[in-house]
Amino acid sequence: MPKCVVQPFLTLRFFLAITCILGCSQISFGQPNEVHSYSPVDGSKPISVSDEYLQTKLDELSSDSYRARQAAYWQLSQHPSDTVRIIGLRIDKFDYNTTQQIIELLSLFATHEDPRTQRQAYELLQQLAERVSGVGILAQNVVLGIADIQEAKAIEHLNHYGVMFGDRFFMIDGKRPRFNVGDEYSPAMVLSSRFIIQRKEILDWIPFVKSVDTVYIIGEFDRPLLESVSKMRGVKNVKLREIKLTAADLDLFREFYTLEHFELSYVDIDDSCIETLLSLPINISLRLYGTNISDEGAEKLARNLSTIQVFCARGGHLGVSMDLNDTVVLDVAPNSAALLGGIQRSDVLTHIANVPISNFDELRRELGKFRAAETIEIRLKRPVSHFQKEEVTLHVTLGYEAE
Repeated sequence: MPKCVVQPFLTLRFFLAITCILGCSQISFGQPNEVHSYSPVDGSKPISVSDEYLQTKLDELSSDSYRARQAAYWQLSQHPSDTVRIIGLRIDKFDYNTTQQIIELLSLFATHEDPRTQRQAYELLQQLAERVSGVGILAQNVVLGIADIQEAKAIEHLNHYGVMFGDRFFMIDGKRPRFNVGDEYSPAMVLSSRFIIQRKEILDWIPFVKSVDTVYIIGEFDRPLLESVSKMRGVKNVKLREIKLTAADLDLFREFYTLEHFELSYVDIDDSCIETLLSLPINISLRLYGTNISDEGAEKLARNLSTIQVFCARGGHLGVSMDLNDTVVLDVAPNSAALLGGIQRSDVLTHIANVPISNFDELRRELGKFRAAETIEIRLKRPVSHFQKEEVTLHVTLGYEAE
């Protein structure tokens, strides 16, 4: 008897699989080539299966019997991790009709509760989507739809464990995280060691986040988290603050081909990381604030990265705002070095450590020569009337840049 006509992609079974995935049974995964078991939904005794059994069920997907195909599909759907692994070994060996059912299975597994199973199934779908055929078009459509489902689940899990999402101007502990990028709105993900719990739980979910273009990492994290972040795609802005890094850690960010702004604040790196920084695919700006990069190292970065903006400063922060073309203080940040040192609104800064300044860039350049906790002399002119200003000299102990 000839084989049945291929079932349409938009079947009831497919939609039930996608929408009801949260109701899947609990799975217990073994090692390759071992016997595996799962607990059926009805609570009966767990059934053990082998790789050979699952391979047989994959073969039955091409059976002439509709009932046999349906039974094989159901049995395979009960063993997500191992079925995905075996499909990966045989991905090029299925005929056209069977591959359509494989795509349907993979779409089910790509929204599974286990993030590793999700990722493996999604990668196989992407592999199928590269084919120049009807199967490739089918897989492409599935990939587009599943990516949104995966991200929604990932954000839900990550929020539960303390990862924060929002635009780059939302608040952390009553403060706005600073990214120093040009866009007014930038979808951001913030990973702060003060808030995140059970860090191992978040590693597998981070790569599924695809609509974030700004990542802000604050505090002490180990390499596995950086590895997980490096698997994200579409990230444009990265800021790392108060985190221990090696050149090997920085090298992970070479995968960010869309990287525009890269910022390191109070990160313990030195000239041994210069070559790695030069190799990063940064398109607009590199900002180093409060690092141990030497003046010679900073000059080398500026010289070799002449097509982008490079700013290196030792980390001393004053805490004033002003226009770019002058040094009139428009505002003084609360609890800042400027406020504690006696600087007031409308003061006109004239000298930083005896060096004259006339605009914001000159102020930033001179402040960049000093570290936090260093005390410097600042000279200014303070209005005492509409027509008169008095010269004032202050000794200000610089602070740390606010988060």
